[in-house]
Amino acid sequence: MVNDNLNVIEVDNKGNIIIGSFPSVYQSAIMWSGNNNVLYCEMGVDLKNSKITFNGNNSLIYLHANAPIVNSLDLSIFSDSVIHIGRRCRAKQVVRVIIGEKKHLFIGDDCLFSSGITIRNADGHMIYGIEDYNRVNSSKSIFMGDHVWVGQDVLMLKGTRIDSGSVIGGGSVISGKMVEHNSVWAGNPAMCVRSGVFWDVSFPNDFSKAELKNAENYGDFLNHRGVNQSERDRWIYGYDNEEAISWDDIDSKLSEGEAMEKWRYLRKLNENVGKNRLIHKNKLKSK
Repeated sequence: MVNDNLNVIEVDNKGNIIIGSFPSVYQSAIMWSGNNNVLYCEMGVDLKNSKITFNGNNSLIYLHANAPIVNSLDLSIFSDSVIHIGRRCRAKQVVRVIIGEKKHLFIGDDCLFSSGITIRNADGHMIYGIEDYNRVNSSKSIFMGDHVWVGQDVLMLKGTRIDSGSVIGGGSVISGKMVEHNSVWAGNPAMCVRSGVFWDVSFPNDFSKAELKNAENYGDFLNHRGVNQSERDRWIYGYDNEEAISWDDIDSKLSEGEAMEKWRYLRKLNENVGKNRLIHKNKLKSK
């Protein structure tokens, strides 16, 4: 039984439920198989040209209210896995996600997705070493921090961990990398091409000449738009031991208990709105 003062919509007699608010949908579908799966939607979840598919048991999809722009998702989840998409994320064209093998996808707040993106945490088939017969392609969870921009035609694979404020360049294939905050990664395989940067969501293609000139400096850009200069460092992050939430801790907690227990953990985690909550140290070097 759900005892969290939530609106509960019973989907079927197999324990599959929608909690929170029913999403606004346009040319979209939510499909269920298996038992005891949970879809949580905050008020303000809009789905267009989307498909959400529960393929097994005891899985959770946790959707915060998206930014006021088309939100197109193709989410496919298998047993005992979790997909979390944070506040004000936006996807103008369909982002395809496949999460299984009891691992997870965590996406923070204010993330931006271009077109042609695929995110998957498992290879779909098993590969073994000839000498010892041990599996060599085990699945791993994928994590993205806050304010991450994923470019066109990116393929994001198992074990990828992206800290807040970063950019994954168009056409990149990224797998098993630890991406430092405020950095740009690109290529196949993706590598760090620049660090110490931040990005702004404004779309400059139709700027006037004056706007383009002012956009050469972020302070001038904010001033031209009448935005307080205190916002200049909004997207610059740094490690803070008091705020940081370990990716490993999230992975561990999402791998315990029933779907509603995982929902309660994520609800509590989301109470931490510290700017530097998803920044980590001890990075692996780019290879």
